[in-house]
Amino acid sequence: MILKEYYRAVEIEVGHNLRKTQKLREVLEQSDEASSEIWEWAEAVVDAYYLSDYHALINSGVAYLIPIKKRKEINIAYRKINDLASFIRESRREYQFYSGIEEHEEKANQCLKKAKDNCGVIERYLEDAKKIIEA
Repeated sequence: MILKEYYRAVEIEVGHNLRKTQKLREVLEQSDEASSEIWEWAEAVVDAYYLSDYHALINSGVAYLIPIKKRKEINIAYRKINDLASFIRESRREYQFYSGIEEHEEKANQCLKKAKDNCGVIERYLEDAKKIIEA
């Protein structure tokens, strides 16, 4: 019974993080040019990712009871969520570094484009992972 509770909590958490990733895509699509406002908003969205139920499952000692394919999908999904959040935070700092330096304006905008691309890829992955986890 404990495993079912942990698993259900992770399933719900993955759904929440998928919705946050969709919101992040919407935020990033607001402009083709990077701005401090876009990056602040994007960082606020990734700060709203939930990770506690995943960590509780892993630390519970019962994660090994989950079928390997589903466990692998859960682990990869959370790694991708963490990677995306880290990328957004790093890109915001990179933008702050380059902003105001005219010759680096294009480089700052490339970070936004790359963030959009990464967000779309991870969003699709989370959608697929959610289906596998729910099956």
